[in-house]
Amino acid sequence: MPSRISNGSNILRNAWRSAPARLLMRASIVVCALATSFVADASDWSEERLNEAHAFSKTLDTAAVVIMQHGEVVDQWGAVAMPLKCHSTRKSLLSALFGLPVEEGTIDLNRTLKQLGVNDNEPSLTDVERQATIRDLLKARSGVYHPALFETKSMAARRPKRGSHAPNTFWYYNNWDFNVLCSIFENLTGRSIFEEFEARIASPLGMQDFRRDRDTRYVTGEDSVHPAYPFRLSTRDLARFGQLMLQDGRWGDQQLVPESWVRESTASYSDAGQSGGYGYMWWIAVDGVHFPGVMLPKGSYSARGYRGQYLVVIPEWDIVVCHRVNSFQKGTVISKSDFGKLLALILEARGKEKNARHPQVTKALAPAFDVIIRGGDVIDGTGKQRFRADVGIVNGTITQIGELETERGINEIDATGKLVCPGFIDMHSHADRGLVSDDPARRSAPNLITQGITTVVVNQDGGGPLDLGQQRRSMQRLGIGMNVIQTLGHGTIRGEIMGNDHQRPASPDEIARMQQRLHSAMEDGAFGMSAGLEYVPGRWSTPREMEALAGTVAEFNGVYIVHERSSGSRPMWYLPSRDPADQPSMLDNLRELMLITDMTKVTTVATHIKARGTDFWGSSGEMNALIRGARSRGLRFYADQYPYNTSGTDGRIVLIPAWAAGADWTESSADTQPDYAARLQAILDDDSLSTELRSDIDYEITRRGGAKSIVIVEHDKKKLIGRSLAEFAASIDVSPVDAAIKLQLDGKRTQRGGCRLRAYSMSEADVEAFAKTPWTATSSDARIVLPSDGPVHPRFYGAFPRKIRHYATDRKLFSIEEAVRVSTSLPAEILRLKDRGVLRKGTAADIVVFDPSRIRDKADAFNPHQYSEGVECVLVNGRIAVESEEWLGCLAGRVLNAQRDTKQ
Repeated sequence: MPSRISNGSNILRNAWRSAPARLLMRASIVVCALATSFVADASDWSEERLNEAHAFSKTLDTAAVVIMQHGEVVDQWGAVAMPLKCHSTRKSLLSALFGLPVEEGTIDLNRTLKQLGVNDNEPSLTDVERQATIRDLLKARSGVYHPALFETKSMAARRPKRGSHAPNTFWYYNNWDFNVLCSIFENLTGRSIFEEFEARIASPLGMQDFRRDRDTRYVTGEDSVHPAYPFRLSTRDLARFGQLMLQDGRWGDQQLVPESWVRESTASYSDAGQSGGYGYMWWIAVDGVHFPGVMLPKGSYSARGYRGQYLVVIPEWDIVVCHRVNSFQKGTVISKSDFGKLLALILEARGKEKNARHPQVTKALAPAFDVIIRGGDVIDGTGKQRFRADVGIVNGTITQIGELETERGINEIDATGKLVCPGFIDMHSHADRGLVSDDPARRSAPNLITQGITTVVVNQDGGGPLDLGQQRRSMQRLGIGMNVIQTLGHGTIRGEIMGNDHQRPASPDEIARMQQRLHSAMEDGAFGMSAGLEYVPGRWSTPREMEALAGTVAEFNGVYIVHERSSGSRPMWYLPSRDPADQPSMLDNLRELMLITDMTKVTTVATHIKARGTDFWGSSGEMNALIRGARSRGLRFYADQYPYNTSGTDGRIVLIPAWAAGADWTESSADTQPDYAARLQAILDDDSLSTELRSDIDYEITRRGGAKSIVIVEHDKKKLIGRSLAEFAASIDVSPVDAAIKLQLDGKRTQRGGCRLRAYSMSEADVEAFAKTPWTATSSDARIVLPSDGPVHPRFYGAFPRKIRHYATDRKLFSIEEAVRVSTSLPAEILRLKDRGVLRKGTAADIVVFDPSRIRDKADAFNPHQYSEGVECVLVNGRIAVESEEWLGCLAGRVLNAQRDTKQ
């Protein structure tokens, strides 16, 4: 069902119901604000040809494409909601802004630079150069060849000599003319170009993803006194602008750009060679010539930007095509030739219907809802049985759940046969670094949002920044793909107070200073404290230190999220040859946490709970019994779990202990590569060290689940990939310890361990036992990653769908309703979130629509970068972030503040 800002008539809906399946799924991106008397039948377009275009774009660096005809989205793919750099397409935005002040007489295009008082730094403009008019600048015919900001290397290389051409005698595409036009516009109108764009174009067009404080800025420098003015716009918002131009500057009942200006600015005034002609900061098709490999009808024009930003307007066929490249990523570029091929494929798919020009605009009643999700079975997150209902959303809030058949929405999502539930809340996430990346693709968190995760709890395992305010401001300024809940890391504040002298208990004064830091963070909106008691520097903390800090968290009704001192019989850092045997187990850790919880009344989460190592398998029963007992005494004690029997460190294990690598062997350079095999052989030649080495390897094999549970996932000998250590050992008739040694000696000498292994250190029975408990929330323990990144854990892409598919549907350990509850309202209960985690009137519209018959995780150890299936739509704060299982790149997330009444 299409989504559109229009009358949402039955004619529209029925026309799209008859469309090809792929087109129908892609129809709901809101682009146009027309109520029309004519609707194009999507079946006029060839799905086969569009599929070819889509496939071809995948061979390029295409980030997103939107194709429109008659004000409707015919097709779209990629991250259409992600704000990307506009580069020089911004010049066409400025061109449109000039129209109204020119019509009103505020700007006279015939005024010269001298009359306007325009100059530049040394060498300043000559008298001849200052005779250039505003019109000359719009045409890129000023004759001023002064250096400019944001001047590309090719512009600088082609820049004529100063004084070589008089004004309006020579066309030279450059940035000086356009930057000066921005200065002139602001001086004559008294308004910022960014404010004018927001007020006169972005807001009336209803641009969904534009945020002026984030997506605009001035850039100054030494080359010129005139700043550059970069914009960021999403593909669908830039397509809206193209639609405005296609409609001769009219949007609904408003003439936003004078029609005469649209005609004047998109006429050709200069020969631009293979690109056709050039108008007022628009590229113009001339005699069909515009892009290589495709002929366009008379009147076509485009905005163009560096590395492959294209907005093509074809009035004769009433078509807009917007193509984007994510230039935040290095090396991404699409040539005009390749885009010409892509555009040709797209236009070959179009129908040849009559009435090509856009029809008469008619009045329409405004829809009552921004979004309506129709016909789905609602799982409200509380664990109750599902029920059939529509969900209505206004301004990011659920305003109605019930029968909405007679109501209309700007966006309408057909959820027939699907389940509608709250967005998933990830209790343990490492998304924080990705959420402050310069790359909006990473900040939109595709591997997490496509699982249905809409809120993440960050700064885990005692890490993260000390200044949470700065982290919050950075995320808010940049824009993020999901909601964020901040904790302050215990390791961070311990390191701040104790510095490098942290391998000891903290003094009372140091603990008091840690409490002060934590108290300030809690006052500023932190939800609690995370701890990594198996890591540096947390491993040297005492129960007394942790009780004091947990008490501070409890004063604010906050949450204490703890990575255990041990996840099995001993800590991960323990080695038989180096450490005393008397070390805390996971059971000891739970008892310590329960004592602290009892003493302080803090809410505690035993995070990513597990029973690691064959010598500890089966301990889930005793661990669950301890937690059950604590909860029966009234303690707010919980756990969270990623639903896999392999951990993060299991994916990068090296069975050879670090000490065997040697401190002076861990460094490498272009000239010197470490030879770990040689070092290992030297240790084997020493009887005493060899005994210690074998003891440590044997212990590590046990801790990682035994030789049968350790798998070779990367090796120069491809035939070994997929074999377990036990199988490899048997094939060469040696023990697992000797097999591990042989992998190093005969494998890649410059790689520790000789190859890459993954262990499965937990028993599936224990994983299931934890999953079945009503107090264990779902988590991913995942970073934000892109498919181009290196090896990752499968949970990075599949934790939440796996909880539903594998454990609820396939294993039938609990109902789908329960799988949803422990992923939504349970974490909301732990965090004391009042407006998320359940679907009810008044709560935030963080929503997931999934197909219960198709939802599943696809990522595995050998192919981890695979998006899950069956999560068809995800909304974050009422905005669509995933549609038809496609990630849109939407940055709709917020940094949440704790909602609490303190105990003070």
